[in-house]
Formats: sequence, structure tokens, C-alpha cells
Amino acid sequence: MALIETVVLFEGVVTGTGPVNSDPRLSSLLARADEMAVQTSLSNITGASPTITLAYQATINGTVWDTRQTLLSAVALPGSTYDSMDDVTGFVNASQGRFELSLGGTGPSAFVRIMATLRSK
Repeated sequence: MALIETVVLFEGVVTGTGPVNSDPRLSSLLARADEMAVQTSLSNITGASPTITLAYQATINGTVWDTRQTLLSAVALPGSTYDSMDDVTGFVNASQGRFELSLGGTGPSAFVRIMATLRSK
């Protein structure tokens, strides 16, 4: 496996339950990877019963996005910090890729940082 790059996919405060996507400038780079190690870190977590969902999505045309792999599915968050390390493997690459993050619960908020190490065969 050849290392492509390690990138920050998202870094900032997420408030509410609406989806947030990774930086669109990285979509072509993400689509070139055959495998990724993804680290998700949250701090300053607030809200009632907060959860996190994180999925990798791909597209050919840039408008219709297909979820290829769900890394975290409504995982309950503790009251202060959370860290996760997950792999994205075995998906068919498309022209663009992105990560979609959403918080769940009542009034969720957290500082979120998502990084990925991308590799190619």
C-alpha cells in the first residue's frame, strides 16, 4: 500500500442534527484512495443523549451521493470527549468522495475533528 496523504476532513463546532460534509476540495482526493484509516475526535460534547453517525459517500456526477460505508451509526457519546479509529475499505471508487457527519439527540453540540490517512494499492 502506498501512502497518498493524511488530511483533515473536518474541524469545527457542529451544532444541531443536520448533516455536515467534509471539505469539498478533498472530494477528488478521497475518491482516489483504496483504503482509509479515519480518526474521529469530539470534545465539548453537550446535549441530551447525544450520538454521532459518520458515513463515507461517493458520486459519479457530483449531485447524487451514495453511502458506501457507515463507520459510526448513532453511537452514543459520553459527556466530555470521544475518540474513534475506523477503516474504510472495499468500496468501488467513484469520481468524488466525501464524509457525512450528523449528531443526534436533543440539542447536540460538539467540537469535531476528523482526519484520514489515505492509501492506494
